[in-house]
Amino acid sequence: MMEEFGVNVGLRKLPPCPLDDREATSGRKGMPMNVLFCGDSSILIYLLVRRLLRNGHRVTLLQHFDPELRVSENDNRITDLISELRATETRFSIHHTTTCKPLSMWQNATPRTPLFRHVIFITTPLEGMESPSTTFVRHYLQCLSSLLEGMKLYNPRPIFTLVDKAHDAVELDRGITHVKFNDVMDTAMDFMLYTYWSLYNMTMINMKLTPDIDNKLSIASSTASLFVDEISSSIVAAMQNRSRCEDRHILDGVDKDEGPSQGNSHARADTPAAETGDIVLTTYLTSKKDPQRRIFMPSSNYTYVSEWHLSMRDIGIKAVVFHDGLTPVFRKRMHPEVTFQEISPGKLSLNDDRYFHFLRYIETRPTIKHILFSDISDVIFLRNPFELMRLLGDHLYIGDDMEGYPLVGSLPWTVNKIRSCFGSGFNTEKATKSLSKYSVVYNAGIIGGPRHVILRFLRHLTAVLSELAGDNCNTAAVNYVAHTYFDDIIFCGFPLTSKYKEYQNNMSGTYLIHK
Repeated sequence: MMEEFGVNVGLRKLPPCPLDDREATSGRKGMPMNVLFCGDSSILIYLLVRRLLRNGHRVTLLQHFDPELRVSENDNRITDLISELRATETRFSIHHTTTCKPLSMWQNATPRTPLFRHVIFITTPLEGMESPSTTFVRHYLQCLSSLLEGMKLYNPRPIFTLVDKAHDAVELDRGITHVKFNDVMDTAMDFMLYTYWSLYNMTMINMKLTPDIDNKLSIASSTASLFVDEISSSIVAAMQNRSRCEDRHILDGVDKDEGPSQGNSHARADTPAAETGDIVLTTYLTSKKDPQRRIFMPSSNYTYVSEWHLSMRDIGIKAVVFHDGLTPVFRKRMHPEVTFQEISPGKLSLNDDRYFHFLRYIETRPTIKHILFSDISDVIFLRNPFELMRLLGDHLYIGDDMEGYPLVGSLPWTVNKIRSCFGSGFNTEKATKSLSKYSVVYNAGIIGGPRHVILRFLRHLTAVLSELAGDNCNTAAVNYVAHTYFDDIIFCGFPLTSKYKEYQNNMSGTYLIHK
């Protein structure tokens, strides 16, 4: 199954339509394409170029259009690949440039070649950089903007493919700076593609690859070769399908954030039903003390989870329970609406650690559409919350805490927790003051939304949690991240949830009861 290698690319197939001879270079099967590659100077780009050349296409490589992205001269494998590519005679050319001016870029890139029908830009993930700077991010985005502007001015009717590398959920030591800059770059690149698609009728394809892809491709084996085949075939297929009709100008060849899996047939055959569509994620962990109750919770106790399980089963919701040793008899009792993921809890408290496991799980399952994190012992489903999410759209859906406190700063427990948790890696006074002014204390027991919103939320949250000084800091971290980055898209309270700890079990119109 290709998922083992972290593949996360694909496309939505479009119905065929007629092509005439003028479209021969647009990528119809069996016809040559004229392709310009630019962007990241990684092993991936050279392997993809080689694959296209072997299939009879013409390729131009605009190498290192940003001088900071130059590959090391000591990278022997890339050097050998470049030598091999140059041996393909007239179908391959490579041009060096360090300018981001569109006219200069296009003049450097296109001597003695027809106009490019396809331009492929492969991004550079910031995880590989020790300390990305504002200058680098600004320069990088200016270069992409100049490339798009050059296409508009000097290359009529192009098809632009952005191949973006997903952020690595494991690279947590990179910290909050990387998360912030990645967020800026993702938003800016999406906006640029949307602008040129909307205003200038340029066809855009947006694809996302797994993080750490270059390490996977560096393996000299048949597995790595198959990996390249799968990726390149998806990119080529997206290019071909997206250019089938002149009146079809759609922003995304794949939804970047939902990311249908590379090799869809493999994914569908091996993905359990509970890992597709809408899914509830929760934990039942007993190998460490519960951080709030300060005791070991009983393992495999169905009474502990029965209200949660029966209520979600009755309305037809699927769920995944992360556990550390539940018995087969217990798991069988909750099957098939619940599937199980066995994990080994890390050094953080159970409540903090769960978000890291949630992030890794969601990153590798692109068929998920909407997600809800819920506590397992004190949440009851009255209605399907995913219906509310589909109705209201792209929000971060979250529960609120106890009423009676006009501001976050009015709740002594919260203020004390912020101070204890934000004691290292942050300006404690600044964090406390910035949070204290808000009027809502968000509750970490219910959090949900579309996959792309949840991924963005978890990347911020895990980056914050990895730098905090205290233990069991998830509530403080959730409030910091939600108020700092998501306040403009949050949906909180009724009808999503009942009032916290008021046990409103018969509240009409509510989707979830939280105590």
